[in-house]
Amino acid sequence: MQHANNGNLLSYLDRNVNKLTWRMKLQCLEKISLQMYHIHDAGIVHCNLHGGNIFLHYDNESEIEKDFRVSHSHICDLGLSRSMNSRKSNSTIRGVLPFIAPEVFQTRKFTKKSDIYSFGIIVYLMATGEPPFRDRQFDRDLVCDIMGGL
Repeated sequence: MQHANNGNLLSYLDRNVNKLTWRMKLQCLEKISLQMYHIHDAGIVHCNLHGGNIFLHYDNESEIEKDFRVSHSHICDLGLSRSMNSRKSNSTIRGVLPFIAPEVFQTRKFTKKSDIYSFGIIVYLMATGEPPFRDRQFDRDLVCDIMGGL
C-alpha cells in the first residue's frame, strides 16, 4: 500500500477540523462511503471501522496547502474483517468501543449494518471534530449505556 501522506482521519481532524467547510467534510465522507461500498460489494464486513483505520492521501503536496481535497481515502486494517456469509459469532468482541454497534454486544456478530453504524459514528466525528464519548471510560458502564440507546 502506498504511503498516506496526511495520516489517519483522527490525527488529521485533530490538526485541521477548524479549517474544514461542510463541503470538504462531505466530500471526504463520500470517499469513505465509496470505500465501504467496495468492501461490502466484495462480500466482506470490516468489523473494525474507526477514524484510526481511515488514511488520507493527496496526489501532490500543493493540494494540502490549498484545502481538504483528499485525492484518496483508504480504509485499512482488515485484520478483524470476515465474510458476510460467516455465521460464526465472536466470543470476544474486538474493536474501538464507541464505534461498535449496540446489537454486536448482544449478538456477538458483526454485519454490514454494524459497519454502517460505525460509519455513522465517523460522520459524528467529522461533524464535531471530537471523538465519541471522549469524556467517558471505555468500560462495561459505557457498553450498557450504548445498548440502552446512548
